[in-house]
Amino acid sequence: MFREADPFQPADTSSGVNARGPLDAAAARIERELAGQPDVRVELLHQLGVIRRNLGSYAPAETLFRQAIDERRRVLPPNDRTDCGLASLFHELGATLRLENSYESCEAWLRSALAIRQASSRRTIRKWRPR
Repeated sequence: MFREADPFQPADTSSGVNARGPLDAAAARIERELAGQPDVRVELLHQLGVIRRNLGSYAPAETLFRQAIDERRRVLPPNDRTDCGLASLFHELGATLRLENSYESCEAWLRSALAIRQASSRRTIRKWRPR
């Protein structure tokens, strides 16, 4: 369903259908039908955000990324600072804010993404022990 809306995929222009309508409908369905599946919701909101950004719809993409971040935080243990999925969402939001020329916010989100990835790497290294 989402692949057809991505502007980087070959388009079928014969129908004259705009991709934004189906994306709005998909976002509404995610809200309505996947309320009890937070991991699925996060992934779909993430993908919709990427597609919206690729279409140049930065404000809707920002909203989708923020919804995905909020949903992801609800399922994580308190004070979890090593979730790479959350780092990815932070990175996507930062990249979107850069395209909106919101550089200070962009920097804050990208620094947060980097901090999570660094903490995750340290945790992985501590767990690994050579034999």
